[in-house]
Amino acid sequence: MAWFNNLRFRWKLSLPIGLLALVLCAVTIVGMQQINALSRVALEMGERHIPSLDYLLEADRDLQQALVAERTMIFLAVASDDYQAALATHQENIEQAEGRMRKYFELVLDDAARARADDFFGRFETWRATTAEIVRQRTEEGRQGRRVAIDMALREGTEHFEDMRSVIDELTGELMAQATAVAVEARDTSDNSQTALGSALIIGLLLALGVAILFPPLVTRPLQSVTRTMHDLASGDGDLTIRSDVRSRDELGQLAGGMNAFLDKLQALIASLAQTADQVRVAAVQLSGLNAE
Repeated sequence: MAWFNNLRFRWKLSLPIGLLALVLCAVTIVGMQQINALSRVALEMGERHIPSLDYLLEADRDLQQALVAERTMIFLAVASDDYQAALATHQENIEQAEGRMRKYFELVLDDAARARADDFFGRFETWRATTAEIVRQRTEEGRQGRRVAIDMALREGTEHFEDMRSVIDELTGELMAQATAVAVEARDTSDNSQTALGSALIIGLLLALGVAILFPPLVTRPLQSVTRTMHDLASGDGDLTIRSDVRSRDELGQLAGGMNAFLDKLQALIASLAQTADQVRVAAVQLSGLNAE
């Protein structure tokens, strides 16, 4: 610590404060980085994964409702209002499912998922043609059409529908896996943030404790030495051999050195005066003896 003792008081005060400021800056930077990482994860979840999953689930629901409407129409009278309502529901849900799936493929950034768009819409068009034929058979061909519609619904219709939905199931599973990975990343980021901030806080507290324990003696010890010397000179018997034992080269060291130099000169001056007084006393005695003769 000799190098620290020799520093000016300006630097003795600035260095600990600067170290604490660096720790504070480090804590701030780490905190901002972790907050940005969490914000990125939250943004990715909010702008991609949740809307994408919503589109897939809504499209799947629309397709299921279209299938229910198709099967319902087979057993309704073509001229009835219920048949027309089921027909409208059937068409509406098919269009909604197509629109939602197109929005899904526009939203996803994963190249593998985008590459499956053609595959899905190819299967979708196959099923749409099949379900449209089922509806046509029921609407235009009478009792014979009903039998054909039932046969198609149970065979080609079911096969094409499940073939199309298998793509949605696969996309949903992949999206859930990605969302889980993002959630794990967010948890790891949060854990790392807590660890980093906790470590920085501990380092800051240890540094502050070290400054509180070590810094005051570095200032007060030489100051006490100078004060003790001044007190001894003022209250003692005028012992000019007393010196302040301060070895640093800071302001207090310079003060002590100057005081010691002053005492050296004062001691030499007083010794010279004492010697002169002795010479005067001897001369006076000699002069007194000459006068007596």
